[in-house]
Amino acid sequence: MHNTRSGISLARLTVIIFLLLLPPGIAGQKVIFLHHSTGGNLYTQGDVEGWISDYNDENNTHIEISERAYPNSPYPWKNYPYDYWKLWVNGDCDAGQPGIECIESLVEQYQVIIFKHCFPGAAIQAESGSPERPAG
Repeated sequence: MHNTRSGISLARLTVIIFLLLLPPGIAGQKVIFLHHSTGGNLYTQGDVEGWISDYNDENNTHIEISERAYPNSPYPWKNYPYDYWKLWVNGDCDAGQPGIECIESLVEQYQVIIFKHCFPGAAIQAESGSPERPAG
């Protein structure tokens, strides 16, 4: 088991969310996490591979997880929901290039595909004061 500090960090919370999103019966399944810089930091700093390894040991499973910067060259360094639509729905992908791989070829290789688009796409902003609670 990996040494942990008390409290929960954002990276640790991300790993917990990964585990919660895994469907039942995933033992022996392959998972890929597609991301850009923030997702890569969460994956690395959160030691997702270590957590999955521990999960496998504790639950007698064999989940394989990997990560990839996506979309990537030859696609511009953009990672917004529109970019996934453009590649996977609009057909601007290429199954032979990992940086712009098509969803069809990804699902042939992986049973679970997790993607994290860039946080500006979620309109996350700095705290602006005291939020109002909705009535009710």
